[in-house]
Amino acid sequence: MRVDPDGNEFIDCDVGRFYADRLDDYARLDFRASRTSKAGPCELTFFVDILNLLDRENPRGIAIVSPNYQPQPDGSVEVVIPTEYWFPILPSFGVSYRF
Repeated sequence: MRVDPDGNEFIDCDVGRFYADRLDDYARLDFRASRTSKAGPCELTFFVDILNLLDRENPRGIAIVSPNYQPQPDGSVEVVIPTEYWFPILPSFGVSYRF
């Protein structure tokens, strides 16, 4: 926390060099099972998808627009910029009709 010449306190945040920090590695395992059956001249395909099967937290970026300000015992303020993550495990299912 700093004080300007008028005596007002403000937080001075130095974010550093642009793109200097790196996110953790991204890894995802997806699963798809499908079954196709004939219905006369048409085909029906039933499927189940599971994205991010291992439910890994994959970083997507940082939420620089919503930092958390944490006051410290010495009067300073620590600025914590939270990490945003991709979707957790995401199941879906459906039917495809082909004629």
